[in-house]
Amino acid sequence: MTLTRKLVAALTLVSVLLFSTMVPGGPIETRNFANIGEAPVILFNIFLTTLGIGSLALVYFVLKGGRWVAHATAIAGLGFAVVYALDLLSIFPVSLDPMPSLLKRREIIGMIISLALIGASLALARENSSGNDPMTMMDAKPTFLIAGGVAILIGAGIVIFASYHAMHS
Repeated sequence: MTLTRKLVAALTLVSVLLFSTMVPGGPIETRNFANIGEAPVILFNIFLTTLGIGSLALVYFVLKGGRWVAHATAIAGLGFAVVYALDLLSIFPVSLDPMPSLLKRREIIGMIISLALIGASLALARENSSGNDPMTMMDAKPTFLIAGGVAILIGAGIVIFASYHAMHS
């Protein structure tokens, strides 16, 4: 396993852990988004939850190997960066409450890490294309299917929790 692969796995994991602390209703994200409306809040929370859980799954695949995962982690890094940029620039979601200073600091750190993740992922993609890293095929085993089902249930719970607290803070 190359150092770049380990770096991509670490940056992806740190991104997920940092991102997960910012769930509406948690200790950091305390703003009320009732002014946006239910549908946009729910759809945005579905996107955020998919990004978080999907990126967590990517950590496994980065460590397992495979050429495709470098591009997937670059896309995830871009997803994190876009979410942070939209919020930091007050584009979306816009709350009537001001952004807490701790949240702002965490989002700036998250933006820096997401940009590093994009760069490291692109470096891994270049390494993979030079033949330095063998391609690993993934089989769809029952364990993966069960893990996917559990991830969907957890994700649904997160979306319900986050959407409720975003609308009723």
